[in-house]
Parts: sequence; C-alpha cells; structure tokens
Amino acid sequence: MLVWQGTQDVFDALLLAGLLVTATGIALLGLAMHADPAVGKATALLSTMLGAAGLVAGTFVLIGFHLILGRKLYRLSASSGHDRRAELGAPQPRPVDRTRPQS
Repeated sequence: MLVWQGTQDVFDALLLAGLLVTATGIALLGLAMHADPAVGKATALLSTMLGAAGLVAGTFVLIGFHLILGRKLYRLSASSGHDRRAELGAPQPRPVDRTRPQS
C-alpha cells in the first residue's frame, strides 16, 4: 500500500463517519423518540426527517466529491506526461506515423 492510499483511506473513513453515520444516528434517535410520549410527535418527526435528509444529502455529496476529485486527478495525471507503464517494464505502444498515408 502506498502512503497516498493510506491517507485517502483515513480521509474517506472520517468523511463517511461525519456524513453518513451521524445522519443515520440522528434518524434512528428520532425513531426511538416516537415511543416516548413526553418528547412529542413533532420533535420525533423532525429528528427523523432531518436525519433522513442528511443521509440522502451525504450520499450525494460523497458521490459528487469522488467524481469531481477523480476527474481532476485524472486530468492532472494525463497532462503531466508521466507514463507509468515505462516504469513497470510494460511494452510501450508504437507511435503512429502521421507523415505516411494509411493504407
């Protein structure tokens, strides 16, 4: 495992805990409050709805974040001119000769 992969995994774990697990906990707390009449139905419903909305929004934020960041990193690596296949000893594709007409 490379260092950047470990760093990315820690970042993803913290992001997942902050967005999805917290929102799930709030929604489950709201469901548990439905059983207690002292809390009130409005408070329990509000907590459940906010938790569900946070869960849906967090899911879309995570997907969007990874798509945007992945695209930017891909474009950055493609523009650097660095070909990793040469380091790994893989055969390089033959360049196309554009000066000769293709048959």
